[in-house]
Formats: sequence, structure tokens, C-alpha cells
Amino acid sequence: GVSPRATLNLLQVIRARALLVGRGFSTPDDVQALAGSALAHRLAPTGDAVLRGVDTTAIVADLLETVPIPTPERR
Repeated sequence: GVSPRATLNLLQVIRARALLVGRGFSTPDDVQALAGSALAHRLAPTGDAVLRGVDTTAIVADLLETVPIPTPERR
């Protein structure tokens, strides 16, 4: 996993991206666009994973595809 500091850094870049495009809020698209760059270098694959050629960027991409995007509940 990544450290709490890594998730805080991800939050900062997500907020910055939203502001750069003129929004005062972030979206799941911001997370998907930046998570790989912000988190992949913080993952430490096991020795077995290194021998199998596992790429940390691919791990983050797989997680982004696997975890459903939250949607607001309609009342």
C-alpha cells in the first residue's frame, strides 16, 4: 500500500488539477488521471513481483478499473 503522505499528495494534485481547469471541486476523472503518476512510484513490489515483471503503474491502473466510481444517491 501507499503511505498516508502519498494519499495527501494525491489529494493536493487532484485539487490543483480541478483549479487549473476552473473548477472548485474535484471529480473521479481527476483521480483517474493523476493516481498513476502520484501513487505508482510509492508502491514497493515484492521480490516475486519484480521477477514476474509486475509494473506498479499497471497495479494502480488495475485498481482504478476495479474499484467502482461512487455516485451520489438519489433520494
